[in-house]
Amino acid sequence: MISIETGSVKTVIEQFGGENWYQRFVRETFRTYVRDIVQKYDSGELKTNREKIALEVTVRLQKYLSATPFNLANVVVGNINYPAIVANAVEKKLAAQQLLSEKETQKEIARKDAEIRVEEAKGIAQAQKIINATLTPNYLQHEAINAQMKMAESPNHTTVYIPVGNNGVPLVKGTK
Repeated sequence: MISIETGSVKTVIEQFGGENWYQRFVRETFRTYVRDIVQKYDSGELKTNREKIALEVTVRLQKYLSATPFNLANVVVGNINYPAIVANAVEKKLAAQQLLSEKETQKEIARKDAEIRVEEAKGIAQAQKIINATLTPNYLQHEAINAQMKMAESPNHTTVYIPVGNNGVPLVKGTK
């Protein structure tokens, strides 16, 4: 915020361009100071250092205006707008980071799914081991005879069994 000293209107008109005093005498100098100071920071630091930037600009502008009828109260850096190319680059970087995070989550989910499948396979293998230990050829023959009897008693029975083993018992080949 800049004000004009009381009683200095004539000086402003005669020496500093009248009502266009700001555009002619202050604006470009102000912009130059801002550019010089902003260049010290990378784009990620600008918004977090607005107060420092405003303070540096204030000091330089006060020195510049010290021998003039203009009084600088303060400089406020309220908004920092990046050029479209910078904004697009930041947006792409954020999108890429989001995608990377999503891929890491998917990777972790796949890892956990694989662990679940391994545990399920271990359970199936243990069950098969137990079943194989108790499935003897005699037990399988017993179960086959029971199944044949149930089917023979069924009213829809159309299967014909031909006894081929000893005593008409179905043959079951042993695994040993």
